[in-house]
Amino acid sequence: GVYPSKQFSSDDFMSPEHRHFQEDVIQSSIKDITLKSMYSTALSNTQTLRVGAEFSGISYRPRASRYHFNDLLTGYHKDTIHEYSGDKTLRIASVFAENEFALAGSFTLNTGLRSSAIVVSEHTYIRLEPRASLLYFIKPNLSIKSSYTLMHQYLHTLTEPFQEYPRDTWVGINRNIPPSHSHQIALGIYGQEPVTGVEFGLEPFYKRMGRLIYDISTQTTPDATKTWDEDVLKNGDGEVYGAEAVSYTHLTLPTKRIV
Repeated sequence: GVYPSKQFSSDDFMSPEHRHFQEDVIQSSIKDITLKSMYSTALSNTQTLRVGAEFSGISYRPRASRYHFNDLLTGYHKDTIHEYSGDKTLRIASVFAENEFALAGSFTLNTGLRSSAIVVSEHTYIRLEPRASLLYFIKPNLSIKSSYTLMHQYLHTLTEPFQEYPRDTWVGINRNIPPSHSHQIALGIYGQEPVTGVEFGLEPFYKRMGRLIYDISTQTTPDATKTWDEDVLKNGDGEVYGAEAVSYTHLTLPTKRIV
């Protein structure tokens, strides 16, 4: 997908005599193209295998500041853009496999592995992401599921307040900023009310994160002699825990047959 530029106008000024116009604009943007292929097959009555591959090309613009000045009387015009130096592209190639087993009784085991190669700034990161879940049906319309997932993040959105509104800055990993990672465990209960068809779920979870980054830039205009990673704190740690609750229903609209 192509995400539109995030623009934050910091100053628009027109002189009282309408002689000149001045505008300061800050923007951040991202563009990506993704190709994905997946194949699924039933190995037996109790086992299903899914395999696939994915490739993504990403380019991003961390922060660009544009100064535009136009003197309507003299015709003097100045349009200047300041942005960080350095490589601002990512290339990600991944292969993945997932195996689902229907075990004895009412248990279903799902295991998966994803391997990714991330190429940036003439440097390559290799990351593995295992995941597993165990599902148990208490009865046909009620189940519980436990899961574990290891995930890596290659693209970040740094958010900071700007004139009472949040400002997002897109940044990707590079030679100095390795991928962040998170370990998540969860235990949930899911069901469906047989009469109304309402589905519900409650999933408490705990996530531990590492190699986080935080924007500490105090300047509106990027320094073209620096790369964006010189304006962030690196190698942070964090944790998140809580519960997710969902509830929804399927609606079947009546139809009228015309003869």
